[in-house]
Amino acid sequence: MIQAQAAPGDCLVVDNTTGWAPGPIRALLAGRRGI
Repeated sequence: MIQAQAAPGDCLVVDNTTGWAPGPIRALLAGRRGI
């Protein structure tokens, strides 16, 4: 989903402090342009 909607210059912030089961998924805090 992110790859399909992402554009060059987009910013993606992830929260690695959240407890999750093993895997590549992390809690998404923000993904807005111009930050």
